[in-house]
Amino acid sequence: MADNYLRVCRLITGGKTYNLDDMQVQFLVRQKRIQTPAIAEIRILNLSDTSKNAICRQNQSVILEAGYQDHNGAIFKGTIKQGNRGKVNGTDTYVDLFCGDGDQAYIKAQVIKTLPKGSTRQDVVNECLKAFAPYGISKGFMSKKLNDGFKYPQAVPLFGLARDIMRRVANDIGADWSFQSMKLNVVHKTEAMPGGDIILNSNTGMVGRATQTFNGIIVRTLINPAMYKDRIVKIDEKSIDQAAPDPAFGYNNPSNAKLPSIAADGRYRVYGVDRTGSMRGNEWFDTLYCAAASGDSFLPKALMDFQQ
Repeated sequence: MADNYLRVCRLITGGKTYNLDDMQVQFLVRQKRIQTPAIAEIRILNLSDTSKNAICRQNQSVILEAGYQDHNGAIFKGTIKQGNRGKVNGTDTYVDLFCGDGDQAYIKAQVIKTLPKGSTRQDVVNECLKAFAPYGISKGFMSKKLNDGFKYPQAVPLFGLARDIMRRVANDIGADWSFQSMKLNVVHKTEAMPGGDIILNSNTGMVGRATQTFNGIIVRTLINPAMYKDRIVKIDEKSIDQAAPDPAFGYNNPSNAKLPSIAADGRYRVYGVDRTGSMRGNEWFDTLYCAAASGDSFLPKALMDFQQ
């Protein structure tokens, strides 16, 4: 088990690494919507003019690393969409970076091709990868379901935005697709990202208790770069505060009044992660939005919306 001691924060951009351990830094990283690119908002105070000029460059690659001295790593990889500069007061200046993970590929990548009869779903995904590649996207986790023996009985015309084609292919096999650290992942509901289960308790960084809500099982932990969407976490049932039913919550739609299941095996799939950090403040947390990993239990609408 790693010791959560001495915070670490670094920014890598423009071919240079900026050690931010002694700087005033705040950040928010959102990895919620499964098919929509993750975003990062980073504020750094009192950088030199030279550093500001080097950092504030649109479409420049960026990596934000955070964690603890013996357990740190990338919590966001993407590109800078916009860099703003200003003053907090008469003496302190700031740089705000607004970043996206694969957002250019998501918006712009198109496929115009017809695949021959007998092509597989993996062949379709490969064409999308070719369209995403000019925007820095590479191959990540690929579900085995993409090569389950199915072959298209006719030629397959592909025309349109690559993201729309990916959505159709993923839906065909009951999977989710997403960009994660500039990689394309396709994960079936019965699969998970590699790395095994992450056990969560007070000794491994869980803060307080997990909570059963109408929006999923929500748990807060200290920042852990190994935590991201589509990982499996394991939480003891005794560490989860169960919610009381609230029929009024689903008055207009009774299905919304259902609560997500408490997993009998304690295994939960992470559908979204919010990371908040401040090198001078108290915030240094991951907030996880989860549901039972079995994939066959009730999924709250809020988590279903993550997949749109």
